[in-house]
Amino acid sequence: MKKTIDYYEVEPTVKEALGECVPSRHDSLRFAKSLFPCLNWLPRYNWRWLLGDSIAGLTVGLVVIPQAMAYALLATLPPDFGLYTSFAGAATYWLFGTSKDIVIGTTAVGSLLVGEVISHVHESRPDTYTSAEIAGTLSFMTGIILFAMSLFRLGWLVEVIPYIPVSAFITAASISIMCTQLPVLLGIHGVNTREEPYKVFISTMKNLGGTKLDAAIGITCLVLLELAKFVFAKLEARQPARKKMWSIMSSLRLTFAMLLYTLVSFLVNRNLKEAESKFRIVGHINQGFVHAGLPDLKSDLIGVVLPQSPIIIIILIVEHIAIAKSFGKKHGYEVAPSQEIMAQGTANIIGPFLGGYSCTGSFGASAVLSKAGVKTPMAGLFSAFMLLLALYALTGVFYFIPRAALAGLIIHAVSNLVASPSTVMKYWRLSPFEFFIWVAGVVIALFTGLETGIYVTTGLSFLLLLVRIARTSGEFLGRVTVQQIDPSDYEQSLSANAREKAPSRDIYLSLSRKDASNKDIPVESPHPGILIYHFPEGLNYLNQAMHFKTLTDYVYTHTKRATEEPECDKSEALWCDKPAVYKGDTELPVLRAVVIDCSTIHNIDITSVQGLVDVRNALDRWASPYSIEWHFGGLRNRWARRALTAVGFGQRATENGHAIGSWTSILPLARSFDEAHENRRRQSSTDDESIIGTRTSTEIESSSPATPAEKQGLRPVFPTDRPFFHADLDEAVTAALANARRSECRSGAIFGTGLTLSGVANPQVIKNQFRLSDFHMLATFLTASATSAAIFTLYNSKSTKIPARSASSHGWLGPYDGNVIGGAMLGLGISLTGACPGTVLVQATAGIGASRLLACTSLLAGVIWVRCKPHIVKPPTNRARNTSVMDVTGLSAGKVLVGYEITMLAILAGILYIAPRSVTMLHPVVGGLLIGFGQLSSVILTEKPVGVSGAYEEFGKFFWDIFGGKGIKSVPQNILFACGLMMGSWATLSNFPAIREVMAQSEQASLPMVLVGGAFLTFGARIAGGCTSGHGISGMATMGLSSFISIASMFGAGLVAGFLFA
Repeated sequence: MKKTIDYYEVEPTVKEALGECVPSRHDSLRFAKSLFPCLNWLPRYNWRWLLGDSIAGLTVGLVVIPQAMAYALLATLPPDFGLYTSFAGAATYWLFGTSKDIVIGTTAVGSLLVGEVISHVHESRPDTYTSAEIAGTLSFMTGIILFAMSLFRLGWLVEVIPYIPVSAFITAASISIMCTQLPVLLGIHGVNTREEPYKVFISTMKNLGGTKLDAAIGITCLVLLELAKFVFAKLEARQPARKKMWSIMSSLRLTFAMLLYTLVSFLVNRNLKEAESKFRIVGHINQGFVHAGLPDLKSDLIGVVLPQSPIIIIILIVEHIAIAKSFGKKHGYEVAPSQEIMAQGTANIIGPFLGGYSCTGSFGASAVLSKAGVKTPMAGLFSAFMLLLALYALTGVFYFIPRAALAGLIIHAVSNLVASPSTVMKYWRLSPFEFFIWVAGVVIALFTGLETGIYVTTGLSFLLLLVRIARTSGEFLGRVTVQQIDPSDYEQSLSANAREKAPSRDIYLSLSRKDASNKDIPVESPHPGILIYHFPEGLNYLNQAMHFKTLTDYVYTHTKRATEEPECDKSEALWCDKPAVYKGDTELPVLRAVVIDCSTIHNIDITSVQGLVDVRNALDRWASPYSIEWHFGGLRNRWARRALTAVGFGQRATENGHAIGSWTSILPLARSFDEAHENRRRQSSTDDESIIGTRTSTEIESSSPATPAEKQGLRPVFPTDRPFFHADLDEAVTAALANARRSECRSGAIFGTGLTLSGVANPQVIKNQFRLSDFHMLATFLTASATSAAIFTLYNSKSTKIPARSASSHGWLGPYDGNVIGGAMLGLGISLTGACPGTVLVQATAGIGASRLLACTSLLAGVIWVRCKPHIVKPPTNRARNTSVMDVTGLSAGKVLVGYEITMLAILAGILYIAPRSVTMLHPVVGGLLIGFGQLSSVILTEKPVGVSGAYEEFGKFFWDIFGGKGIKSVPQNILFACGLMMGSWATLSNFPAIREVMAQSEQASLPMVLVGGAFLTFGARIAGGCTSGHGISGMATMGLSSFISIASMFGAGLVAGFLFA
């Protein structure tokens, strides 16, 4: 018995899956260590790092102080609450954070949201809770939620939030902040800044008459900050050597501006009380942590705050992770989202104990920290020291800070958060649908509220995602052979020598050509009846119905039904039944195989599996009685393979299973480990599987002796017991093609065997037939045609009808001009050479010298015919229909068959009675029956009748494709049939050498006759649209008028030539 290389797939089990979820001791220790990333770098901390962290931390502390105070006002809290919040973030981040550039503190958007929650609670519970209590409870609850998410390592959830809703929210929030700060900037009183932004702006415009001296402070502060930003940016560009210095100076512009306007305010208001000041100032700020203590958590307050927390949690997480990842990419390190969420949660839990509120990563402060040369997360401690110093030593200075200056600082800071026109245009270019969602999000947020805006845009984004997943149509792919060239030397790469050496490979493109590929490049199906289907968005219960409908609809319109549906009484039909549409287009192929590209499928659900089973059943009925091959390329997931195997895909079926016919599998091999490594791996696998209690494929392999490939270190890459789950798409297509090609070759081999055994391939028999001295050829020919007619009639009653040969009308004389002229040329060529397009291949296989030259001449004529055909054949003016004897007489197929069989039998009996017996081995009736058996095998294996001359034209196209640099796409069907014919003939001649000896003794054609006759054979057969096998054996059996005309013309011209050149 032939040895094979086996590697059996071990199906995944539930116990195995659960075992993977239970952490080992090593996993638990690694998880515990991962909670404190500082343990990885603290032992390596050095003086150089200390110097960089201290400078960066103190610098960012100067920037954070004015920002924290300003943003606290956005949250409707006193300025010192911003300092408490920033201190809590700076002091705790280094313990849990994984980014050296992040600064956790107050942010404009976060403060605005906290302020909205405070206002909401005041409206629902008036005079019940203070703003500090509300802010502390909100911060503590969000911190607990964030900390829990981090412990369960749910950092990946941040990827669920789309970018567009967040961008729209930040833009709308920034505009809202600017609108709320505009009255403060101008010193206008009486404007409710908690209304929708457009109402705030309208109220401000209505009250412009109430502008105070604050406007001079606020506007000049805003102009100064914008001017400083512009000047320092120019200096950075013009002086690259001092870029870092100018960048730090630009970052400190907020601090310098606050110091300047605080000095101005001190000079103006130093002798005035707070109520008498010329413009509004911050006023008294508590020294130290006067609000420190346990947060007062009341259940009623928690119940009111929690429903408002989701939007805050979303913004806190997304804003922080986005900042951390951007700086990580910039400086070449990775951040752990779950750990960043833990650092956020810790800061938000500790904050209420000090008097702080909700905080997250601040982009402005983080940018300053990064530019200042920070080395480790320890820089946060130095920032915390600056905040501590401000709380205990600078509160007296903060008393004189103008509120209008803080408003200018806020407007200046948040103006950078508004999406620029170039960014908005980028959204349009990247995805118009998401652009409209962004616009809708901004408009809704500005006119109804920020919370509504982000919920609506997030919902629309998810809806767009679902539509794209559920309604994205699959693609049918075709194959293109491409060559790789060197773009640096384009002309040299296009030379003939370079193209021969250039590597080529197959790629698969959409047959619809709706992709970005060059439409001038032809993309074709690799073989008639083989379909390749690709899932662009994977396969799941959302899109399976649309995918499978697309698949079946394409099959129904691009292939023909193998059997016609039985007609039923109209009274028994359902009211919803559609009228018969699929009548089986005779030009379409029968469905052979479906190749599924599974490269995008990683998991598969029950609904999808059931849908695939339903499609298989529907296509089985469509192609019945033939079986359809199902090939899956690139399916790697073990659970998906298990699910498909459970319903009969991927492996050979049992007798009671799904009929798959004779499939071919491609076995990819790769070199394995060295023997010692392999032994260690086997031992490890045995130990692991002993825990799970399953048998490994290694154990199974060890029970059988090693094959030659195994001795060379080669092993299967994928399991061999499921051979129709292929490594990739190309392997799956190759396997499907191998089966189709094998069918073509098999049918050709059987036909070649019958042709050889019958004796009609003998040149002497053919020449004698046209000299009317031997009627063996005609007797065999008539028997084969009569047998084929019976086969076709029986086949047509059970399956899709085999059509009659179409008329070869070329626009020269009449509707059958090609049949008459081509048939005459074919007859001349047969009479001159003693061969037809089919028998010349048998003669060449037998080794007859003249016949080998004749075969080469005929092939060369096929190459010339392809180039001459456009100039010879003209569009017909009066094309004949594919008429048959049934169409002309109006008789049924059964009656015509009976009449045809009687006629053939009568002629055959007359020939056998009158004509002398031939010297061939077999009786002509037996030989004709053998050829008829070849016809039967062709119908069964390839669903089409025999015909050889098309191979010569396909060879010509094949030649010009290769010569033109298009490469080899696939071997055409007729060429495969011809190759099979020669293989069958070779096998027959090897077993019956007497046939070869008789053929060698026959009369050989002279060189001029070979050259002229070879051209006549190919040109005549192609002009007529068929040869003796296509028109004679097959065409006449279908009762096609064009075939009768072609054969009559062929015999007429052949007889004339036979007598002239005898």
